[in-house]
Amino acid sequence: MNRTSSGRRPSADPNSIETKYLKSTVGPVLSRGLAEIVERRPNDPIEYLATFLYKQADNIRAQKQKEDNAKQLEIEKQKAKEDEQYRLQLKNEVRALRKHEENQRRQCRRDAEELAKRHKELAAVSPPLPPVHKEDNGVFIVEFGETELHRQAAIQGANLSKLLRKNYHSIASRNAEGKTPRDVAIDADLQENVDQIGIFRRK
Repeated sequence: MNRTSSGRRPSADPNSIETKYLKSTVGPVLSRGLAEIVERRPNDPIEYLATFLYKQADNIRAQKQKEDNAKQLEIEKQKAKEDEQYRLQLKNEVRALRKHEENQRRQCRRDAEELAKRHKELAAVSPPLPPVHKEDNGVFIVEFGETELHRQAAIQGANLSKLLRKNYHSIASRNAEGKTPRDVAIDADLQENVDQIGIFRRK
């Protein structure tokens, strides 16, 4: 063993790694324990120091646990905050989506109502009469365009007199085939309709 000539161990090197480690880990606690022994002067200093060191170790563990718990609580608070923000964002997105869908449904209803209104208005408007011009013999000739009189002239039992009273000029109108209502009645072999038209032609 390394001993001095007097038989004692050599003093530890204050700059050695071991010495620095002991100073950084147990040095402060050990110093406080020794200071308490000097102050209190217990009957058994060694037992007192051992108890003191155990208590200090418990305190250190408790403090570390407290710090860990505080960190965990902070993490949980942050996570709860993020979860709440996500729920609010999701709620807002759902609300915006529902509002968009409701606006689309309303727009579709308005478009459908507008279309139905236009169809109703168009159905209520009589088709414009075809332009007429007067020939040299004084007879009004209507330019090509099928009229209601053309359509009714091909129907058996139609009341053509009523139509002719409303619009006498339609008697001379010609459809796309160049035929008058009387021609249509003749082609349909409806003599009654031919006669009704003939009565108005003679007036």
